[in-house]
Amino acid sequence: MGLDKTISRRTALRVIGGTAAVASAWIAGLFPEAQAASASGPADIARGRTPVLRQRTGAETRATRAARAQGTPKGAVARRFLSKAGFGAPESSESADVLWNDGEAIGAIDVVVFHDKRRDAYAHLIRQTTASGREVVGVALFAGAHPERRDVYDAVGDQMVFQATITRGDDGSVTVRAADGTTETIARQTTSGTKVPGLAAPATDTYCVPICTWQCTFVCRWVCTSVLMVTCTLGAFCGPVAPLCYGACIVAVIATCQWNCENVCGLSCTYWCGVLQETAP
Repeated sequence: MGLDKTISRRTALRVIGGTAAVASAWIAGLFPEAQAASASGPADIARGRTPVLRQRTGAETRATRAARAQGTPKGAVARRFLSKAGFGAPESSESADVLWNDGEAIGAIDVVVFHDKRRDAYAHLIRQTTASGREVVGVALFAGAHPERRDVYDAVGDQMVFQATITRGDDGSVTVRAADGTTETIARQTTSGTKVPGLAAPATDTYCVPICTWQCTFVCRWVCTSVLMVTCTLGAFCGPVAPLCYGACIVAVIATCQWNCENVCGLSCTYWCGVLQETAP
């Protein structure tokens, strides 16, 4: 399931939960005067704006951004780590921009895919950036035979630091086992009511808001790291070479990096349930 295919809202909202609630707090971060109002719902000043995930389909654009993702200081740390792990040249890449529908940038995501055919091992080099200049670079490693289990590392200083092992269960839940041994499980989100079309159609409050309640402790602990990005992917059970298939959740994670998670829990995620998807060269 790639970005070029419609993602049903039922699928897309299964794991967006609190991640989307966290991301909606970016509105309060962008407009400090709206912080008080945001506690009871979306800030009035932001009404009418829709977050957009714009997949970059042009080969030249993807190649340029893949090179940049590996060439920044953090990207170079990740690339050296992958070389030592036995991964050679990248196999493919995916890129997307995250913006408001009026054109204002929120951030971007680039994923460079590596595949060691001899071992049937995969690696995703993940680079997230925000309009404010924040950058997060991580690596997810997994075996082709077991794409449901991935080890995630983040670039910290001049080295890659193990953060967690993420596993998708047969029941659709996602378990995150941190480096310190603590474990957190995100149960599969279920929905009720009539299935609606893909992400291009905004959800109503009665459909969306009740299921945007992921565990705040999990969201706040992993906010802005590669752990949340990989959790989004596994929550949708994407294939090993479809790292950007879960558009709504990716938009939410990137936008989250604009604001402090301490001010997040309990905020409405209405806006993030209406993510639009489009393509560009």
